[in-house]
Amino acid sequence: MKRSTTLVLTSLLLVTAGASADTLSPGGNSVGKITRVSKGVKELSLETQLVFHSDTVKGKDPVPDTTTTDLSVMGAPVFRYFVVDNLNLGLHLGGFFKSSSTKTGDSEVKAGDVGFIGSLSVAYNLSLGGGMFISPLVGGGYFAGSREVTTPDAANGPDIVIRSSLSGGVGRGGLGLVFYPSARFNLFARPEAIMYFGSAKEKDEARPANAPAVDPDAHSFSTIDAGFTCGASYIF
Repeated sequence: MKRSTTLVLTSLLLVTAGASADTLSPGGNSVGKITRVSKGVKELSLETQLVFHSDTVKGKDPVPDTTTTDLSVMGAPVFRYFVVDNLNLGLHLGGFFKSSSTKTGDSEVKAGDVGFIGSLSVAYNLSLGGGMFISPLVGGGYFAGSREVTTPDAANGPDIVIRSSLSGGVGRGGLGLVFYPSARFNLFARPEAIMYFGSAKEKDEARPANAPAVDPDAHSFSTIDAGFTCGASYIF
């Protein structure tokens, strides 16, 4: 009888231990392969997205080739909190940098954007086993910054530089993978689209004689950066 009781208790303890080993709890003190992240877990992350594009259109004599290049970088620290098991809310506070150039022969037009971006996101972790999760994410927020466009003067005078202020809304959506190699940190990567919907208004500032007058109107624009967002998180 004692032996049977001992076997039952041992089995229950093993089942309980196995179940707890699969669940990541607040404090990051779990062990084993994580298959669930429980309510109350917090993560501090660093994420970045880099998008580069280059395109050349061949010209026909006497028209030279035209090369267009675009670079976009977004980076942010992120705080995530799991409000229920496997579902987290994220606060992203960071910045963005964009540059583009269009070169035809010896003439080159350059543009650059830089600014702040903040957004809130919601993501759900679906376990694939072995500490791996698939994690769809959606979110939205706000951005603000400045733009500088440099254009060569047609009469070979000084380059024309036009500066504008930027502001508007941002939306984001992605589907990525999150891997928990331990209870203290994870690695993640996801294809993600970041959409900017805003307006640009030229700054009222002194300009050289060869520059056009300041445009008093704000002009709407929208851009989409689609690439891979990667990063790592510390769990507590």
